[in-house]
Amino acid sequence: MIRLIGNLVFLVALIACAISVVTAQHRARGLFNALEVAQRHIETLEYDHTVVERDLAVKYTQGNIERLARDKLGMGMPNWRGRLEGDHRTVEKVKR
Repeated sequence: MIRLIGNLVFLVALIACAISVVTAQHRARGLFNALEVAQRHIETLEYDHTVVERDLAVKYTQGNIERLARDKLGMGMPNWRGRLEGDHRTVEKVKR
């Protein structure tokens, strides 16, 4: 009788261990899937960041900045006499 009770206790412990192994495997698969989703999201963000950096580099080249300053702000490059090109005012007068 004691042997039968010992075998039943052993069987219950064995079933509990098997269930915990299956549960751990299921949880590990779920975490691995979440990791893959996060890695794909990171790749997408890195690609978007690269695109934005490239667009900003193109937008803010020296030529574009000078063109925007000239066209939208009415600024110009000063010549060696302190006057703006095509303008008879001195730089000091323009600054005021």
